[in-house]
Amino acid sequence: LLADGAFYAQLMQMKEPYLDGHEGEWLTEPEELEKYADFFWKRDYRIHVHANGDKGVEKTLETLEKLQRDNPKEDHRFTFHHLGYTDKDQVQRMATLGAHASIQPYYVYALSSKYSETGLGKERAQNISPVGYLIDNDIVTCFHSDFFMAPADPLTLMWVAVNRKSIDGKTFGRELRVSPWEALKAVTINGAFHLNQEHHIGSIEIGKKADFVILDKDPLKVDAEDIGDIKVLKTVYEGRAFPQ
Repeated sequence: LLADGAFYAQLMQMKEPYLDGHEGEWLTEPEELEKYADFFWKRDYRIHVHANGDKGVEKTLETLEKLQRDNPKEDHRFTFHHLGYTDKDQVQRMATLGAHASIQPYYVYALSSKYSETGLGKERAQNISPVGYLIDNDIVTCFHSDFFMAPADPLTLMWVAVNRKSIDGKTFGRELRVSPWEALKAVTINGAFHLNQEHHIGSIEIGKKADFVILDKDPLKVDAEDIGDIKVLKTVYEGRAFPQ
């Protein structure tokens, strides 16, 4: 489902006004979003909601709160998708409600410096894509590229989340950085979890598909700044290695 507008277009719905006074857009009006979510919730679908700004996240949280109040579920796997900007209190509410997160960390690299000058301002730009809040609250978090919005390169997404460097080399939200281990989980087992495939893929163990990559360096041992430079030597998929 879709809540508010795109982060790259600055059409995400924000609680506080944009610097230039423009407003975000709803892709689905909150009342309609609630109706759609209720329809799928009652039919036991796993619901993912595109929510980018803190106002979009707020309305999505209100929807989840109502769903849980009217028809409570334990392992519902309701997932917030993108999470371009959200605050610590909202993340704590997500954790309380049992929600999960599929976040786009590349926003930090591509947009933090520009948005600190245009639209959001310096303070809000520090908290773009706050992966650290999610990890601190034990929310199962995976990364996605939203290709073409970011490179379809898991190691690049890891590098951004671990370093939180912008395109001009500045660090934004230093306290929101995550460990290489948490970033690695976000592009492997946690990604499988969000696809409801964690029993089949996402980690190497007996009984799972033997799909994996061979890297030229260990992302858990190299300097954090070098994670994005790691090369994939081979990909093993369904028992075959590529390139052969």
